Amino acid sequence: MLFLSKLAIYFKMGFRNALKYKRRSLQICFIVAVGAFVITSIGSFTISFKEKFLKDMLENTAHGKIYYTGYYQKQEISPLELSMNNYETITAKMFAKDNTMLISPSISAGVVVSKKDESANMFCMGIKPFTDKNGKNVFNTYKIYKNTLLAGRFFKNNNDSGIMISSYTAGVLKCTLNDRIILFTSDSYGSFNAVELPVIGIFKTGYVDKDENICLADIKSVQQLVGLENRATEISLFFNDILKADTFKTDYAEILKTHNLEFYSWKDLLGPMISLIDFGMLFNTLVYFIFMLVATVGIMNTVLISIFDRIRDIGTLRSIGFTRMDVNSMIMAEVFILGLFGAVLGTAVGGSLIYWLSVVGIPISNESKEFAGSFFNSNRIYPVFGFKYLIDPLVVSAIVPVLSAIYPLRVLRKKKIKELLGYI
Repeated sequence: MLFLSKLAIYFKMGFRNALKYKRRSLQICFIVAVGAFVITSIGSFTISFKEKFLKDMLENTAHGKIYYTGYYQKQEISPLELSMNNYETITAKMFAKDNTMLISPSISAGVVVSKKDESANMFCMGIKPFTDKNGKNVFNTYKIYKNTLLAGRFFKNNNDSGIMISSYTAGVLKCTLNDRIILFTSDSYGSFNAVELPVIGIFKTGYVDKDENICLADIKSVQQLVGLENRATEISLFFNDILKADTFKTDYAEILKTHNLEFYSWKDLLGPMISLIDFGMLFNTLVYFIFMLVATVGIMNTVLISIFDRIRDIGTLRSIGFTRMDVNSMIMAEVFILGLFGAVLGTAVGGSLIYWLSVVGIPISNESKEFAGSFFNSNRIYPVFGFKYLIDPLVVSAIVPVLSAIYPLRVLRKKKIKELLGYI
């Protein structure tokens, strides 16, 4: 009780001193508020952008993918001989062990799509777009194509036949919805083969690589085209817990070994991107450190000047019985009050800015989109607002002033009462 009583006295005196020495108090609050605003704005934007960017990338990549051994290293040349046989048996075994995972087999091949005299080289994906038999739950990777349709429809079910192309490809081929286009390629037997499919949908994702290079067809048609009936080149997986991707190789080692398969987690598939994200977080930490250092030096200087401005008042307190600890505690309480006020103010303004940007977005120029490639699929970036992003800046900004007061108080401790009273 005695400790709490003393603490209450320290905070009461600290609050009165903050009001008495208004100019110094405002200086400390201003420095803290600016620091809190900067690290809140930059920190919240960087962290939320990282989470959104990673979420978008995972939806396009999946939590993990399974290939026949050797296919992943050679996939750019479409090594059809390294495809998985009886993929339905493989997926059934995996689903039996964990019926919460989402599984989507697909087959990919380089093709030439043509209509009359127009043609284009494409990467065709033969897919089973739904994770259920009723055709209601679209596999995560293909939602972007369904959600960005400009004309036509998405596949009705996993047995629906047809092809979906981008508006860019439709312009190159000079075709429209319901036109029939021909797909040519070299099949697994070394001969040329072709299938004719109706255009059931036209999309525009905003991702350059998808809009210019990708077309989607039903898996049966592509299997027929490349001569790989009952085969797939990859199996994409989504887990109810992303951490399962880290243990998948161990948990499903027997299945992988039996069918001569390889598993790649999202970390393997997004290796360079993960490094880029880590570099961004390192930059964010560096910015935090720089602004904390600047704020600490600025606050330390202001507190030191504030102490010497009232050094005779401190000497008077010492002469009437206040100990060094009492004086230090009083000043610490004062600095904490000012720091907390500035931190709340700066964090509130920074958080408001992030919230506003999460609603209106940040415009991206065409040059930036072209430079960024497939990282952005719209003309604006929308940072994700969340109160959890404000906690660290608030705590750090409130603590920095207290730490900044340590050196000035060490200087003060060295002075005797008569030096304090006689200080001019």
